[in-house]
Amino acid sequence: SPQDAAMITIPDDDEPLVILDDEAVLSPAMQEYLRASGITNPATWAAFRLDQAGDAVMERLLRPSQSHGRTGIWLPTFDPRDPVTIVGLIRLTPAQHHHRFVTAPMGLAGDPALAHERRIILCDSPIQAMRLHQRGVIGVAVVDDPAVLPPLLDWLRDRDLVVAGFRETNRARIIAALGPL
Repeated sequence: SPQDAAMITIPDDDEPLVILDDEAVLSPAMQEYLRASGITNPATWAAFRLDQAGDAVMERLLRPSQSHGRTGIWLPTFDPRDPVTIVGLIRLTPAQHHHRFVTAPMGLAGDPALAHERRIILCDSPIQAMRLHQRGVIGVAVVDDPAVLPPLLDWLRDRDLVVAGFRETNRARIIAALGPL
C-alpha cells in the first residue's frame, strides 16, 4: 500500500519515485500522466486513494455488466460522515482527459481528512483538486457530479464553502445543488 512506500530521489532527476513493497498501486503510465498534469507528489496520490479500491469494493459498487479491469485511474468517493467507507468510484481516463462516475454518483473524492475541516473547497475537477492539495490546501473535495451534494447538505451546512472550477457552468451547477447554503 502507499503507506508502505519508500521515497527515493534519483540524483539526475529530482522527481520522487515510489517503490511499493508488494504491488504497484498506480501503473507507471498512470504515474506519468499525473506527473505530466502537475501532480508529482505521491503523498497526494495516497491521500486521494488513487487506484486503492480493492476487489471487494469493485464487486460491491460496479454492476455485473461493468468491467472490473483497471483502465484509467480509479478515484474513490466517500461520505464525509464516514470517510473510511468507499461509496462511489470516479474513473479518470487520461487518453481523453475525462473523468466521470462509473458508479451511481455518491460522495466526495479527496483526502478523507477533509471530514474534519471547517472550510471545504468544492472542485469540479479531480486534477484541480489534487493540484490544490499538493500545494498544501486543506479541505479540498471533488464534486464530479452536483447530484452528490443534496444528501450531504446537513454536513455541509456547518462549514465555510468555496466553489472552484474551470468552467462557469460547472460552478453554477454546484452552487445550484447547494440550494440555500
